[in-house]
Amino acid sequence: MIRPMRGKQVPGDTMESLQQSNRGGIPSLKRRQLLQATFGLAAFAASGMASSDSHWAPTKPLRLVVPFPPGGITDTQARKIAHKLSEQLNQAVIVENRAGASGSIGTEYASRLPSDGHTLILGTQGTIFLNRIIYPEQTQGVASLLPVHGVSLNPITLVANPDRPYSTLAELIEFARLNPGKVNVASPGAGTGAFLSFMQLQSEVGIKTTPVHYKGSAAAINDLVGGVVDVMPDYMVAVDPFVREGRLRALAVGSNQRLAIAPNVPTIKQTGVVDDVLTPWTALFAPPGTSPAAVARLSREVATALRDPSIQSMLVQGGSVPMQAFGTVELANFLQKEGPIWEGVAREVGLKPAAAG
Repeated sequence: MIRPMRGKQVPGDTMESLQQSNRGGIPSLKRRQLLQATFGLAAFAASGMASSDSHWAPTKPLRLVVPFPPGGITDTQARKIAHKLSEQLNQAVIVENRAGASGSIGTEYASRLPSDGHTLILGTQGTIFLNRIIYPEQTQGVASLLPVHGVSLNPITLVANPDRPYSTLAELIEFARLNPGKVNVASPGAGTGAFLSFMQLQSEVGIKTTPVHYKGSAAAINDLVGGVVDVMPDYMVAVDPFVREGRLRALAVGSNQRLAIAPNVPTIKQTGVVDDVLTPWTALFAPPGTSPAAVARLSREVATALRDPSIQSMLVQGGSVPMQAFGTVELANFLQKEGPIWEGVAREVGLKPAAAG
C-alpha cells in the first residue's frame, strides 16, 4: 500500500500514483478536485493568516452544523465547543444537526450556506475525504470548504472478546497469520475511520481477516461481547465501559501516547508491531467564500476554547486528543497529507459509490 509517512510532504509522484491507481475497483477522485481540496486549502490558509489582523466580529448568532445525529462523539464535542464559543464571542452558537448519508447531506447543505462568517461546519475524515468516494453526487461543495481549526484526534482502540486465545496485539497478529481469514472483525461501517484504520494496520502487518459490517457500533459491540465476532476497532469512549467490566479485552490503542482514560492499554507503537496507524479526526470548517478575516478570527476563538480546562477534560475523558496546534495553516497542511492516505486505504478495501436510491 502506498502510504506517505506522517509529518512529511506528499511527493508529487506519490500523489500521481494515487490518482492513477484503481485497486479495488474504486474510481479515484478527479485530480483537479483533490488538488482543490489540498493545495487550495493551504493557499487560502496562508492568505487568511496574512489577513488575521483585519477586524471582523459576528453581528448575529452563529450556526455550527453537525452532519450527524445528536448524541455521538462528534455531536458532544460540537456542543461543548459551541457553548464555549458563545461565551467568548458574546453571541449564541446554535448547533444544527443535519444527519444522513454518513454525514454527506449535512456537509453539502452547510457548504451552501451564506459565507458571512456566521457558519461553522464540523468535519471528519469521512465527510471531507471518504464521502466524495461513497456519495460523489452529494458532495460537490465539500472540496471548497475552508479550514478553520482542528478539534480532536480520535484514535481507535482494538478490542477482542476475552474468550479468544490472544491477549495482546502481537498474539492476535500471530494467530491471524496462522489462521488466514479465520478472525472475524466487527466493523461499525465499511467507510468508517475505525474500520479503515484497522485495515491499514492489517495491510502493514500482512494478515488477512474477515470483516463483518454493522450499521453502527452498538450492534457490533453486542455481537463482540456475545462471541459472534472476534475483534473490533472502535473509539475508546464506546468500548471503555465493557473493558472495565471485563466483557471485552483492549489490545492496543492507535495514539502516540497512552490515553488518560485507559492508562493500562499500550499504544500500537509500544506493542512493536508498527509505528502508527491512521487516526480519525474532527475539525471545523467554513463555507467557501468566507473572508480570511472571519476565518482567522474564528480560528483564534476555537484555539482559545480548546485551551479551556473543561473542553480539554471533555476530549481527554472521551478518549480523544485535543488538536491545539492545528490552526488554519496547520490544518490545511494536515489535510493535504491525510487526503491521499485515506483515499489509498479506501481504494485497497474496495470502497465503492453507494447505490443510487
